[in-house]
Amino acid sequence: GNVFEKMLAPGETLDVEPGAWLWKDPSVQMTVTTVGGSQRGGGIFGAIGGLMAGASIILNRFTGPGRLGIQSMTYHPPQPEGAQQAGGQQNLDLGQLFNS
Repeated sequence: GNVFEKMLAPGETLDVEPGAWLWKDPSVQMTVTTVGGSQRGGGIFGAIGGLMAGASIILNRFTGPGRLGIQSMTYHPPQPEGAQQAGGQQNLDLGQLFNS
């Protein structure tokens, strides 16, 4: 993926998935927030869909001022052991790491 640097203005907030941020300036405050079904939009149908889909989404909320490092992430479906991975790496059995 790519790495982006976002400069947050004083009081500006940004919600980020927990695995997507890399660093923050000490001046940037971080809290954890949840977004439930009704907050996703779509009114009552959004609320019902959220409940049926499995509750809330947890996000990190960053409040400026300061810099925040964010990474873009791509999804690579799981592959069987030994299969060729995106980028040319192989999916190794963890036991191979310790038995070398």
